[in-house]
Amino acid sequence: MFHRWNGVVILIAAAMLAPAVGAQGRQINPGAMNPGAMILAPTAQDQRNRERPGAAVMAATKAPGPAESVLGAWNAVGNKLISMAKDFPADKYNYKPTPEVRSFAEILLHVAAVDEFVPDVAAGRKTGAEDLPRSEYNTKEKVVAEITKAVEDGAATIRKEGDRGIVRPVKSPFGGQPMALIAFAYEIVEHSGEHYGNLVTYYRLNHIVPPASRPRPKR
Repeated sequence: MFHRWNGVVILIAAAMLAPAVGAQGRQINPGAMNPGAMILAPTAQDQRNRERPGAAVMAATKAPGPAESVLGAWNAVGNKLISMAKDFPADKYNYKPTPEVRSFAEILLHVAAVDEFVPDVAAGRKTGAEDLPRSEYNTKEKVVAEITKAVEDGAATIRKEGDRGIVRPVKSPFGGQPMALIAFAYEIVEHSGEHYGNLVTYYRLNHIVPPASRPRPKR
């Protein structure tokens, strides 16, 4: 009985003295035979993280690159405009609050025309007119198709350019001054956002809640 207990003591002591390896490949310090004092020896990565405060957090939460950032903004406002184009009643497409301003359909066609400036400028092409003729896009279906195409064309251009291409210099069609392509793309995003707000008022004046402001269905 005494010898069996001795063997258990010897095994425990040996386990405490022998170096052990943790789940992440770290060597365990036996801590002078005190199990409560056992610690994990720092790894090379731990040392680098101490030398660069915040490195571990940055590695875990990598920020999007410039192309992904502008693409997110482009699609956010573009998809809202597409939703409006599909949602607004066809018999109200020619609605305008006063005779001097664009109709609902004309605003969408204007945004679509200007959105196409991004692919044009990126390719070094001359940009077209800032307004598409309502007489040519004379149905709701045609307007929806055109604004959808313009948003998709701009998104495809941004993805194609990537992080390197999106920051290269281009000539602005508004005066010809040099600027980064990403700055021009954000300029068009801002333009789309202004007209999105414009169309929100058209919705409200017709006593319709815009799609983005409607309650979301419960999951």
